[in-house]
This record gives sequence, structure tokens and C-alpha cells, in this order.
Amino acid sequence: MQALPKNVVEEILRRRREGTSVSTIANEVGCSSQSVYNYLRTNSVVNHIYKFREAQVEKDVTAISLLRELYESRMPLRKISEITGVGRARISRILKSKGIEVKRHANCNTSFFKTIDSESKAYWLGFTAADGHVYGKGLSFNLGYKDASHLYRLRNALESGHKISFVRNAKSGKLLAMLCVSSKDLADDLRVLGMEQHKTERLAWPPKVPPEFLRHCIRGYVDGDGGWHHRQFVFDVTSTRFFLEGLSVFFAEHLGVNLARPRHAAGPAWKIVYGGRRQVQILHHFLYDSSSVYLERKLRAVSYEGLSGKSPRYAPDDCTKALELLGRGVSLQQVLSEIGCTRRTLWNWRHGTRPLQRQAPLVAPIVQELAPVSVELVA
Repeated sequence: MQALPKNVVEEILRRRREGTSVSTIANEVGCSSQSVYNYLRTNSVVNHIYKFREAQVEKDVTAISLLRELYESRMPLRKISEITGVGRARISRILKSKGIEVKRHANCNTSFFKTIDSESKAYWLGFTAADGHVYGKGLSFNLGYKDASHLYRLRNALESGHKISFVRNAKSGKLLAMLCVSSKDLADDLRVLGMEQHKTERLAWPPKVPPEFLRHCIRGYVDGDGGWHHRQFVFDVTSTRFFLEGLSVFFAEHLGVNLARPRHAAGPAWKIVYGGRRQVQILHHFLYDSSSVYLERKLRAVSYEGLSGKSPRYAPDDCTKALELLGRGVSLQQVLSEIGCTRRTLWNWRHGTRPLQRQAPLVAPIVQELAPVSVELVA
């Protein structure tokens, strides 16, 4: 075999490690495929055609050395199997016979939830509290197919290489996107933050995040277990009773919205509901303004024309005029047309259950206190 220059040999080895076929490498460097095989074998680089024979691999010192080197470089067993042609079970057995502890390498940022110090971490913590399942050595998510892109954002945030699979629910027939992340460190950190198993019954308020990131954590939870119904101007959140009681008080104290009482939904789940254009608008501004991480589908649900439009405001003269017209026997429909109000507003005026001029709470200073962002509330 005619010796090739050192730089050519290094190029052969590099291209083969990248997965380029032997025949392609041979054509590029201008030598035979057999020469490429010889250089690969000499330098302990296994190729896809000259793979180890499984029956002989346990006696091949070079093969065992390569398997050990690849595994200690934190390469997954699946990838080692693809490169060498040896089954994962046999690789595991060989490594264990050599005194090497075989365990799954967490192909992700295992310290992501160690410290909640960014908007992204706070958001995904809230989202995990709503739609995640934390088990012994990892966590998993099952979302509808239409939200599959959100799982890819989560996987990117975790710097994970885990596969996102698509399965069909046996009962409903709906297509689901599923992400399973195997990492005991991640699961342990989440448990410290209150994400225990059976969190549907145990989730408590407040989330264990710094105050400046609290609204991002709430937005993550709302994107998972919240609903925006733009046509009826209704917003609801589903969780445990203890979590919702704390969340309702937080919204009432900081945003000036009504104190919503949790109502039983189904099983261990409870729900709070906010209605009315002004309340839904206030909550929307608080959660989504100046945010970089969110579920686009739910953001669009509160951005339709009508929800973000101006809410009518009435002066005391409008109320007085409406009551005078009704006192003179003018029909209800004529009064509504004259004043430009709704039946409900007129009913409230007649029964004295609504202030004559309702002032919007100051949302912007509250948001700036919790997070340095600028919020403009539509009057």
C-alpha cells in the first residue's frame, strides 16, 4: 500500500468520523476503498462496512478499547451501536464485564432548573407545573399535535437531543407530540421546586421563583392549563384549590381584578374564571407584554380584534340621562340606542350595582415592580 501524506490520512479519519461513506472518501482522496479501510483499521476507526462481527467482538482488544473510548466520551449507546454495528445490549454487557458502570448519559443541560435566574427558566418551570410529568429519573410532556412546535422550543431551551415522538391516543384518536427527558438531576431539581409526582393534587402557591420572574412562571402555567375565550371575554385557569386561591389573591392585590373563588371542575381539579373585557385585557397585558417566551396559539387567542379594542366608559350624565328616559316611558331599545350601552350596563345602573365611571387599575407600575418592562393599557 502506497503511503499517503499525513494530512490526507487525517482528512480520511475526520470525514469517516463525520459519517461520510468509504467510497466517497476514496473518490475524494484518489485511492482505493481498500486503502481507506486499511487506514481506518490501523487508526482504530470503525467503518460501516467493516463493522465488528458480534460473535468476535468480545475477544477483539481493539474493539473493546474503542467501545470504552466512545462510551467515556459520553456518546449514547444508540450512536455507538450505529457506528460499530454491535447491539446496544452486547455493548452494555461488554462494558460491564470490564468494570465500567453503564448508565444513560443525560444529553441535555441537567442544571437548567438548578437556579431560576432568567425568564426562560421561570416560564418553563410554570409550563412543567401545568403540562409536565415528573417521575423518578426524568420528566415527560404530552401535547396536542398543534402545539408540537412548543415542545421543540422546550427541547432547545434544555439543550437536549432527546427525540420528540408522535403517537395517537388510543381512545380519542388524536395525534399527540411526546417528549421524554431522562435526567435524574433535572427531576430532583424540579422536586425541590415543588414539582412532585401527583402535583395535580399537591401543587401549592407560590411558585419557588424570585419575585422578578413570577409573572413569567405564571404565564408558563397559563399557557399549559389556562384558557382564553375571546368571544365571551373569559379567562380561566385550572389547578389545585390551594394554588388557585393564592393566584386569585395575587391577581386581586396586584392588578385590581375581582377576587375569583375556585370552583370544583372534575376529579381533583379546580378552576377560577374571570369575565369581562376589562379584566381579561388587564390579565393579558400583565402576562404577555414584553415577554419573549410564550405559546403563540394562546397569545393569538387574546389578540383578536375586539379583545384589544377600547372598552366603553360612561360619564355620570349618561347614567342620569338613561334613567330619566326610562322614567318618561321611553322603550328600552331606544334608551340603549341613545346612550350606546349594553343591557347589562343599564340594568346595573338601575339597580345601583355598578359605579358610574369605572377606573382601570394601574397595571404598568405593578408590572415594572415585578419585572422591568413597559406596559401600555388600552383605555
